[in-house]
Amino acid sequence: MTWTVDASGTQTATIGVEEVLVADDTNNGTYAPRVRLTTMQIGDVTEFRIYTLTLSTDTTLEQVWKRTIGPVPPINDILDFPAIASDVAIKYTLLQVAGTGRTYRWTLRRI
Repeated sequence: MTWTVDASGTQTATIGVEEVLVADDTNNGTYAPRVRLTTMQIGDVTEFRIYTLTLSTDTTLEQVWKRTIGPVPPINDILDFPAIASDVAIKYTLLQVAGTGRTYRWTLRRI
């Protein structure tokens, strides 16, 4: 099994704005995103989400997973999303809902 990094980068959150990390990746594979949470402070609340399509004829990506971190920073500095298989399209986002807008480092790995 070999991993490929499909995308990576940093995203500075704006409170109340859902920030798209990866939009509509259409490569066939199993995806395992990772986000570093080292910048989070007490009072910060951030939601991480995954959206996907079920069939190629579907036109709207639907949320299939969401995790909220905060208002207390996590013990672990890295959040690994669950591995999600997709043969149509997949999207990853973050939404900081409280605190001070933080910068998050992330990577999207594909099997």
